[in-house]
Amino acid sequence: WNATNATTNIQAAIDSGDPLVVLDYHDTPWYTTPLYLRRANQEIWFANGAHVMALAGSFHGIRDCLFTFQADNVTLNGYANRVNTNGGIATLEMRKYDYMDTNVYTFSEWRYLVRLVGTDNCTLKGLWLARAGGDGIGVGGGSYNTLIQDVVCDDNYRQGLSIFSVNKLTVINSAFQNTQGTAPKNG
Repeated sequence: WNATNATTNIQAAIDSGDPLVVLDYHDTPWYTTPLYLRRANQEIWFANGAHVMALAGSFHGIRDCLFTFQADNVTLNGYANRVNTNGGIATLEMRKYDYMDTNVYTFSEWRYLVRLVGTDNCTLKGLWLARAGGDGIGVGGGSYNTLIQDVVCDDNYRQGLSIFSVNKLTVINSAFQNTQGTAPKNG
């Protein structure tokens, strides 16, 4: 655990190839720069109330995303209730309003919270995705068999969910709300 920048810790756990990675609850968020899911057959559990947040002053690349899926059979699971009982939904959050300052950041509408690129059999469930500098979720690159369940995308800059190129996408009991920033500003 690193209270000021947990990027190295989180990325090392993901890169370990362990089939289960757990981000537990802390009183402050897991602050991080972009993270990459490159190992197949892995599940990332977020404890109740766990909060992963974009590190302030980071994400200057116009396509920097909080989580980028680059492997098959990967799940981000916000239902890891077995980990602790602090309550609250697991949250993934960026700093949309910071990125809108073009004196500091190059204009971009592609800073997603979660980006899936050419993946197969990937799942997002039980998560609150807030304040992306682009879309809450972007699915493309010929992704296949994607499940989004019980996810709320709130106050994102461009879209709650963008579907670019995917076969067999299922979205269940999810909400895409308060999108505001740049066109098309839809769910």
